[in-house]
Amino acid sequence: MMKKLLAIALVLIGFCAKAQERKTVFEKFSNNRAIGIGISGYLPHGNFFKNGYGASVKSEWPIAQDLSLIGTLSVARFNYKSEFKGEALPTKPATFIPLTAGARYFLGDKIYFEGLVGGGYVADFHKSAFLSIEASAGYIMRLNKTNSFDFSVGYNNWGSGENLKATVLKVAYRAEWF
Repeated sequence: MMKKLLAIALVLIGFCAKAQERKTVFEKFSNNRAIGIGISGYLPHGNFFKNGYGASVKSEWPIAQDLSLIGTLSVARFNYKSEFKGEALPTKPATFIPLTAGARYFLGDKIYFEGLVGGGYVADFHKSAFLSIEASAGYIMRLNKTNSFDFSVGYNNWGSGENLKATVLKVAYRAEWF
């Protein structure tokens, strides 16, 4: 009788024992999958635009501790400088639509650096495609465990030939999921 109870106890212990943690690949990292929706302000350098504004959607997928792949779709509108308005250029703002992918590296929980490369389309006036290269640094201000604000400052280089170079300031609402 004692041997049967001991055998049953060992079988039950075997079913209850865990040799390792059961986590998905995403739960192993402190950086989580996230989506962000934000607004942007642009300060162009040395061209015929005086300022710009826009909106973007960004998706983030962790691939290693503190490293995530990111993808961004943006829409940006740029106002022409008054001395360039006239017959040569339109008076309406120019619309740029970049689609980029890259990586985000976290230095701790709140500060990050990211780089993006992709392409885009100028929807007005020129109606042409362009290459997009972007680099930025940012700060994540946590609201709770899964929601945060994402503040960043960066540099954009859009174009081939006559490039649009701009400093960009972004604010986004960021929601994480596991």
